Amino acid sequence: MKLDTYLDILRDVHGGPLPLNDDQRLAVSHPYDRPLWIIAGPGTGKTHTLVWLTLKRILVDGVDPSRIILTTFTRKAAAELESRLLLSRQKLVAGGVHEAESIDLSRITLGTLHSICSRVLQDQRYEPTLRISEYLSFSARLLLAFGVTFELPVVAFFLARVGMIDHNTLIRPWRYALIGIVVIAAVLTPGPDVASQLLLVAPLVVLYGVSIGVAYVFRNEQARGEEQAEQESDEPA
Repeated sequence: MKLDTYLDILRDVHGGPLPLNDDQRLAVSHPYDRPLWIIAGPGTGKTHTLVWLTLKRILVDGVDPSRIILTTFTRKAAAELESRLLLSRQKLVAGGVHEAESIDLSRITLGTLHSICSRVLQDQRYEPTLRISEYLSFSARLLLAFGVTFELPVVAFFLARVGMIDHNTLIRPWRYALIGIVVIAAVLTPGPDVASQLLLVAPLVVLYGVSIGVAYVFRNEQARGEEQAEQESDEPA
């Protein structure tokens, strides 16, 4: 649609002369590719001019409604601007302007400065990177993993004291133990990253070596105690 056609439609819709004074017509006729700055006081027809300029941007300049932002300082002014846009669009439709029927005014960003900023913040908000449930699950699994890990020498101590294992029992299957440590670390550590798994593998390997030392010391101590007891029992009374 051309500008002259649009202005003729405004005349027909209002049944007479163009419903714009010279300054308002100059503002509505302003080309889209140039910036426009209007200074106007109360009662000068700012809302009236802004409504027809907005519809002109859509029908004549081909601007998508989603690219238009209309803002005011008060909710009352925003509501008035929205109602006039709807009423003016209906006038164009009633006047036989079929292009106006396809205008979706709901796609125009319209409201007070605060409401528009609030809407932008809500639409563009980031999803939380870590939820409290995920944090608690992460902490619980990490505490469980390291807690069980550091109990390994204690378990080796008791098993060695009751004679169930010695240092050779732990040395012989060290290759399988290393594979098992890697698998356990992969299961217990949260996330697929290698760094967190190595943080658990390293102390497990060290503690496995400590467990071998614990089993060696206390198993040999128990064996010496048993030999000493046998020697004492073999001595003649």
